[in-house]
Parts: sequence; C-alpha cells; structure tokens
Amino acid sequence: MEKMTPLLGFLRALDTDQRKAFADEVGTTTVYLYQLAGQPWPNPKLRFAKRLVELSARYASKAMCKPLSYEDLLQGTSDEPPGSSPDGD
Repeated sequence: MEKMTPLLGFLRALDTDQRKAFADEVGTTTVYLYQLAGQPWPNPKLRFAKRLVELSARYASKAMCKPLSYEDLLQGTSDEPPGSSPDGD
C-alpha cells in the first residue's frame, strides 16, 4: 500500500466545490493538484528551494547578511506577472 502525501490528504478533506475553488485560487486545476499529490518523489525544484533556504542561514552568518526565505525565492527581476507583456497585451 502506498502512503498518502500531505497534499493528497488535504485534497481529500475538501469537498468538490472546495477543491475547485482551491485550485482556481492557486492558479491550476484539481487534476494537476492530484498529479502533484500522487508523485512518488517530491518536486525537485521544491527540494532545491528548501536546500537554498536552509543552507543560506549557515552562509549568511559568515557574510553578515540576511538568510534567504521562501518569499525571497519568489521574487524575480520583472515587475510584470508571468505571461503578460510590458505593453499591456
């Protein structure tokens, strides 16, 4: 028997309307959320982000700077949201 991931448990706790609303608010579909929830290994990009945050704390103290946070990793170089163009199209 395969173990249940926390995401799968969360999705199963929601009713159909709640799952749809949740997926809409995070910008995806319930199908994609179920695909993520059923993966045998966590997303490698998420594991890498976790490692960046954890190790930055060690190096930040040596460099006397602030360690990275997950919010820091969500910042890019553009002020435009993904998929939009600067001229408003």
